[in-house]
Amino acid sequence: MKELMIHGIKIKYHESMNLIKDEYQLAFLTKNFDEIHCVVDFNFENGQFKNINIKPRFNIDITIEEGVYIFGVNYVED
Repeated sequence: MKELMIHGIKIKYHESMNLIKDEYQLAFLTKNFDEIHCVVDFNFENGQFKNINIKPRFNIDITIEEGVYIFGVNYVED
């Protein structure tokens, strides 16, 4: 698993996924960058981080374990 810390949140994700991010959003893409597995929106209020909105789309397993968000895939592309 790869690891990322953003806005005080620890995120782990499967090695086969590609990650594109900015301050307000993450997108987990397939190995070949041709499908979106999941989009995560970070919401702010008065300049302070407020919450996240997780939008699963394609072959993704999401687990929250001891405050860590874990994004896995149902299968791995060749």
